[in-house]
Amino acid sequence: MNRTVSAVVVSLLSATLSAQAAWSRLYPASSPPARAGGVLAGHEATGGTVLYGGSGASGFLSDCWVLEGETWSQFVGVTPPARTSTAMVYDSVRQRIVLFGGASVASGPFADTWEWDGASWAQRTSVVTPPARASHALAFDRQRGVTVLFGGFGSGSTIFDDIWEWDGANWVSRPHSGGPGARYGHQMAFDAVSGVVLVCGGVQPQVGIHNDTWAWDGVQWLQHQPATPPPHDLAMRTASDVDRGRVLLHGGDLGLFSWEWDGSEWSLLLQASPGPRSYPAMAYDASARRTVLFGGEVSGTELNDTWVFSTPLPASVESIGVGCAGTAGTPVLAAAPSSLPWLGDTHRNVVAGIAPGELGALFVSSFGSSVPVDLGLVGMPGCNLLVGLDVLEFGLAVGGEAEWQFVVPNDPVLAGVSIYQQAFPLDGAANPLGFSASNGVVVTTGIR
Repeated sequence: MNRTVSAVVVSLLSATLSAQAAWSRLYPASSPPARAGGVLAGHEATGGTVLYGGSGASGFLSDCWVLEGETWSQFVGVTPPARTSTAMVYDSVRQRIVLFGGASVASGPFADTWEWDGASWAQRTSVVTPPARASHALAFDRQRGVTVLFGGFGSGSTIFDDIWEWDGANWVSRPHSGGPGARYGHQMAFDAVSGVVLVCGGVQPQVGIHNDTWAWDGVQWLQHQPATPPPHDLAMRTASDVDRGRVLLHGGDLGLFSWEWDGSEWSLLLQASPGPRSYPAMAYDASARRTVLFGGEVSGTELNDTWVFSTPLPASVESIGVGCAGTAGTPVLAAAPSSLPWLGDTHRNVVAGIAPGELGALFVSSFGSSVPVDLGLVGMPGCNLLVGLDVLEFGLAVGGEAEWQFVVPNDPVLAGVSIYQQAFPLDGAANPLGFSASNGVVVTTGIR
């Protein structure tokens, strides 16, 4: 009896672990030259992960490559001048990759801003620009829609403690007090769970290498006190997996394993990884729902290997069909920001477009697909029922929106299960039945 139970537990645990996010190596037919100190960013709008710069056997690099699927292709055209120790991030509002600063032996630190629109590079200008620097960090704040720059080192012995924000037209210096203090070699990423920019590690003169964790909300700093912080290490990289709600950290001389930040705590991922390496390039590609890592350096030798970190069972919310208009327009049903149906989480859907003064919306859910049913016969001309009538729940309206919540059981057996849903906001003036209708969604559970 006990042996049977143990076998079942081990089997379920193995299935869970194998379905969790993990590293795997790609073997492209051709790859960019080996390098350390390059930078990566995923371009969500057009797809693909963009690699730029760094240093290799031939010195400082200015080449640009794009990874699509398992294929690297080199961009031919104007690129920023060769450099290393730069920073690059994707602006999801303007659909641009933003690059600032870096350094080369010939030019020293740069103070230039470049953007990649999915097809070409262009240098941008601003009335005011951050001082030239390298080994700084950038992160795109999806909550506020700006690119945030912090720290780095400049000419001579200058170490910066400043914050700048780029809105696509101008750099603006942001006053602040306290916080991590002047440093370089730190990492930054957007924390999708808390809606803030995360800063971790870095070097301070006469102090040494840090392993602290800070958050910047656009106004003030908050220092986290995680029970298990990453080691004091340099040359690590972070990536913001906005879909899984995690910040992934890897690299450095002690980086045998990866680390993840869940909004309040760091955890060590005891699984196979790309292994220790200094200054790899790493970024999250939301279009492919994976983190990409390229190259780095081990014992003075640059690498050109490509790795991806992803889950084989991703959670998703996909739209199906179309709704019908009410007095406030056609309602739209979608996942709440930074919410996906991961096992063990509370998932939220939100319907927007509820008429002013109306009480809320009826959420209709089913566990299977349904052929659209014409609702004209019941007083809703031009509207269709897109899902079955298995479960009916009501959500109160707040600010023209209503929310539906679902606690996803933390049971691996339920991974990949789909729920079909549609919302019907109350709208007495819309038609004789008094409802408008949203699009439908397919909510599919996943394992992080």
